[in-house]
Amino acid sequence: MTLGSSSSHGMSMEAVASARGFELLTRCVYVPPLMQPSVAEAEPCFCSSKDSSEVACHDTECINYATYVECPLDRCPTGRGCRNQRLQRPDLFPHLEPFQTEFKGFGVRTTERVRALDPVGEYVGEIIGQKELLRRTNGLGRMETNFYYIQMSNGVYIDARHRGGFTRFVNHSCNPNCKAEKWTVGGETRLLVFALRELAPGDEITFDYQWTLLGRQRIKCDMPPTLFVFCISLTMNYSMRRCFCGESVCKGFIGGEVEKKPTDTPDGVFQDPTDADTVDEYLVGRTLRLFNPSSGDGSHSFSIVLVKRYVH
Repeated sequence: MTLGSSSSHGMSMEAVASARGFELLTRCVYVPPLMQPSVAEAEPCFCSSKDSSEVACHDTECINYATYVECPLDRCPTGRGCRNQRLQRPDLFPHLEPFQTEFKGFGVRTTERVRALDPVGEYVGEIIGQKELLRRTNGLGRMETNFYYIQMSNGVYIDARHRGGFTRFVNHSCNPNCKAEKWTVGGETRLLVFALRELAPGDEITFDYQWTLLGRQRIKCDMPPTLFVFCISLTMNYSMRRCFCGESVCKGFIGGEVEKKPTDTPDGVFQDPTDADTVDEYLVGRTLRLFNPSSGDGSHSFSIVLVKRYVH
């Protein structure tokens, strides 16, 4: 990945980092008591290629690729034809630059053409445990709108709030042009951002946050290997974040269903059934999930509503 200056604003990524008060990283940093895993180089795959110019290891016919494990450098039998070493070859990442968007704060765009499935970069930050996540999220203000926490596995998270890479500025889209996946490299789990379709110079990098709003202290998530989930500890109430992706398939809210119009007199209760049964006055004017408990099987449905007034 190469970081450049923005042609429209003349700011380098380093200048943006300084202005926003965070430290640029190129690799994840482990925060004690968590420690970086010992190096465990992957076994070579069983692929073969006729010559070094032939593309190999780029689909599920490669045992390593099929299991989200990168082939080891210099040991893959396909040689220079291996395309399953993306996180180990940051020199192949495209040139990127930060820019100011109209509604979404900073974003990141490519200055080069990027082919579908080519790497764009790596999501990096501080690797923290669940206790540290709770400590950090409990310190956030009620009106905080930016979150950078990503669950890597049960009890392990990436926090790019104060230390991270360019991908902390990647904005959400309901029709993203990129995706983030968890890959194992030398025994370590890392997050690869790659293009879902061809990108032209000037295209903004976006992916689907798949934002999961977790209830009070409910941090644990059950995730498939490739799922990318933003997790926040809701010791305070946070309303759903409005989406400004502008796509025709926009859901209206990050992590939401298809947007529904607010109702004037909704039925149900303004609460998650596991939380307190009151609605604080500060929620007036916010859009919330309106939960409708079922008759007794423990499940519930919800609508999206606007809180217009507070009844004391």
